[in-house]
Amino acid sequence: MRFCVNEIAALLLVGIGLPAAAQYFNLRCDPYGQLYGEVAFSVESTSEGYYAVFAGTPYNNGQVFFSSVVTSIVVDEQGEVLSVDGALDTLRATYAGWSNSSAQRADGGFVVGGGDFRSDSAGNWIQRAVLYFFDGNGLFEQMVPVGPDDQEWIGRQAKQTPDGGYVICGEMLVGGTQSDAFVIKTDAQGNEEWTRTYGGAWNDYAM
Repeated sequence: MRFCVNEIAALLLVGIGLPAAAQYFNLRCDPYGQLYGEVAFSVESTSEGYYAVFAGTPYNNGQVFFSSVVTSIVVDEQGEVLSVDGALDTLRATYAGWSNSSAQRADGGFVVGGGDFRSDSAGNWIQRAVLYFFDGNGLFEQMVPVGPDDQEWIGRQAKQTPDGGYVICGEMLVGGTQSDAFVIKTDAQGNEEWTRTYGGAWNDYAM
C-alpha cells in the first residue's frame, strides 16, 4: 500500500513539473469596426468544433444608429474570426437577454432569448420578448417576437424543449413600476402555446 501511494505521489509531481500543452487565446473583437462598446453574453460550440459567441453590439451605418444588435461572432480554435452576422432590423434595436441567453438547437442551429426596443405609430416605446434564430454557422435566420405588443416584456434566456418548441423567460413591467417574472412556451415555429407570469408584492425576475 505504501508503494502505491508513493508511486502516485511521484507521478503527480512529474505531471506538475511538465510544461502545459493547453491551447488558449485572448480575443477582443469589434465586429462592425465602429469602436463602440460590445458585450458578449454567451458562447456555444458549433458542430464543426468552432465557437459561436452571441453579443450585443451597437451599429451605425451613417444613417441609422442602434444601441444594440444581437450578433453572432464565430471563431475557430485559435480565436480567428470566421464570420459575423446580426439580427439587424431597421425598425428596432435588438438585445441578447443575459448571461447564458443562448442554446444549441437539435438541428445544430442556435436560439437566443432576448428582446427588442422600438416605437409604435403613436410614438410610444415598446419592448417585446424575442426568440432569435441563427443557423449552425452562426448566420442570422429570423426573429420571432412573443408576448403582448403593448407592454414592456424583456426576454432573458431561451431553450429548446423536447417537443421541438421553445421556452423563453424574463420579466414584464406591471403598473409602470413593478416587475413580474414570465415564462412563454412556443411551438417549433415560435407560435405561443402558453404564457405564465409569476410575482407578488416585490420585483420578480427570471433569468
